Amino acid sequence: MRRILGKHPSELTVPDLKQLTREGELWRESRFIEYKRQLPAKNSDSVRKFLETVSSFANTQGGLVIFGIKDQQGIPGKLSPLVDFNPDQDVIRLENYTRDHLDPPLTSIRATPIQDDGEDFLVLEIPRSLNGPHAVWMNKEGQYWRRGTGGKYIMDVGELREAFLESDAWLKATEKFRQERVDRIIGARTGGRIENTGPAVLLHILPLGPRHRIDIDSVALDWKSHLVPDLGIASSGTTARHNLNGGLVTVIGDRGGALVQYFRQGGIEVYASLDCYTFGTEGTFLDGRCLQEDLCSWMDKALGWMGCAEIEPPVVVYLSWLNVSNRRLTFRGRSPDAAPGKGFEEVTELQPEVILDDLHENAVPLEDLFAMMWQASGWDKSPVEPEAIG
Repeated sequence: MRRILGKHPSELTVPDLKQLTREGELWRESRFIEYKRQLPAKNSDSVRKFLETVSSFANTQGGLVIFGIKDQQGIPGKLSPLVDFNPDQDVIRLENYTRDHLDPPLTSIRATPIQDDGEDFLVLEIPRSLNGPHAVWMNKEGQYWRRGTGGKYIMDVGELREAFLESDAWLKATEKFRQERVDRIIGARTGGRIENTGPAVLLHILPLGPRHRIDIDSVALDWKSHLVPDLGIASSGTTARHNLNGGLVTVIGDRGGALVQYFRQGGIEVYASLDCYTFGTEGTFLDGRCLQEDLCSWMDKALGWMGCAEIEPPVVVYLSWLNVSNRRLTFRGRSPDAAPGKGFEEVTELQPEVILDDLHENAVPLEDLFAMMWQASGWDKSPVEPEAIG
């Protein structure tokens, strides 16, 4: 989600809201932010106007609604603390509106109450939706909304036709890109001086939809040192350089190596040799628990960097397994022989995508990602407890 005053929206405080009103014109309502003096009243007109705003953000590029600020022609004027605000009940009420009166339902909004010295405010994050467009459906009538620089407006027929097709097009574009990167690595064109003939994992975290190029050097988290896979390799084995795609970090050691590619469109690719996870007389077994923990760490750092770079969700996560036929994932604390089946069946295994609508709360979709990882190796389900993921 786009940052406000250098913070993620969920980190905003009352002093931050006061700063918004002091700076006024700098934070005028736009494609990405809107102010509401109070929560919508419990009548159809108020609920409809609220849903029009939510629909317009979800159908465009996502955005933020701050409740408790009175605007003056779109400029935040002064704070107007919420009256009779009940965080639990009111948040549930807003979530129910987006489920019951948007078609298809929108379930990925995120509400953050802000309370300070008896004053209440609410920050509502609405991600760009992959399942749109979302219509406001009330009283047997539906309308689709979108946002421009001047605020929300009703979508025309051409925009609707494009919106219905674009979600599928986004996913196809990332799938094609992923396949091209897999083919490039299999063809020994990693560009990082790493031998890639042994077993390896390839992680992609890619923004969905058209994105502007970013200056990776301007992101507060330094890409050259932020995500360096810990494969038991000394820091002296790490180098970073710019390339045509953006920036490449190379890690080289005695037991394999890793590459981290930062793309100018905001995506990240991690290639890592599995040699340091391999054991057994013929290198048949892979320490699946340790590998999963490291993948979680890499994803957490990647998503943190993307958030700092103001990459808007949704994003898609892919895991690809290279040169892994007959390798078997094992679980720490169990005999390797307890690993089921013959392991991965194919030399190259490409897991299906997992889509994240929020760059911060990702435990549930990652549970699906790792379940597929273990199942690809022959397990019926992941032996890792869900609370250990993320």
